[in-house]
Amino acid sequence: MELQEPTFKEVVLMYRMAAPLEGNRAGPGGAGPLILKSFHDIPMADLEMIFPEVRITVKFQDMLVNVSLVLVALSAFVWTLMSGVQWSVEVITLISVLVGKVAQSAAGLMAAQTRYTGMMARALQAKSANSQVGLLMHLMESMEDQECKEMILAYCVLSGRGKSMTLREMDAACEGLLRDRFGLSVDFDVESAVAKLMCEGLVEQRAGVLYAAIPLRQALKRLDTKWDNIFSYRDDGGDAAAAAVVVEAEGARAVRYQTVEATLQQSLAATDAERAQVVHRLREQQEDIAHRIDTLEGAMMGYKWRTG
Repeated sequence: MELQEPTFKEVVLMYRMAAPLEGNRAGPGGAGPLILKSFHDIPMADLEMIFPEVRITVKFQDMLVNVSLVLVALSAFVWTLMSGVQWSVEVITLISVLVGKVAQSAAGLMAAQTRYTGMMARALQAKSANSQVGLLMHLMESMEDQECKEMILAYCVLSGRGKSMTLREMDAACEGLLRDRFGLSVDFDVESAVAKLMCEGLVEQRAGVLYAAIPLRQALKRLDTKWDNIFSYRDDGGDAAAAAVVVEAEGARAVRYQTVEATLQQSLAATDAERAQVVHRLREQQEDIAHRIDTLEGAMMGYKWRTG
């Protein structure tokens, strides 16, 4: 027998802090920064665990046991005071046992709360995927990957049919392919895919509502030309020119290092001179203070003190 629990494969959490962080500028309405986090494989029962400002609370059953023990201990103590029972060894022992049991139960609750907090922190660390800028980059890469797959699927369907198709026919064909081949029931965004293909020059519009894919060899040639022209290429003279550029850069770096070293030496020399002047002034002040002390001691020795 195998138990399966509903689990979220990926959860993206976005919230704004109530107050800005120390040293940061406040957001709209005086609120704090916007926080983005992503988690994976989160059970549905533990979904609240990833929410911000989660507090670990004690179970009602444990709280009821502790409250009952406290009430029993207080009742025994009050009954002892009101009934006039002598404080015998048995009564003191009973009350001590009750107080010890209450303290033990409270300590157990605090230890369990600390243990649950540690377990939750370890679980969050293990299931945390990304946050802030990393999450934004992951989302953009996922969107780009999804759009690229949509374009490839739409072009393959058009090219495989070998004839012009309307948007509705393409949408039905793409959704049918995904359903029959991969068992996925999705709503394919054919308008966006065709618009991107037309922007790249891989699909042509005919008779207003019909679309046809250009031949594969021609499409590859267009993509290759666009890829080659993304970055401008300039012939710099080959290896000799590259070596000359490297030598020139090394020479400039050496001159810069020598200049920095000379500047540092001048700064150190100036610092040493200032330090010598300060030491000289301190020495003069020390000698002056010693001279004044000697003068004061001579004056005090010449003074006749009255005793007795």
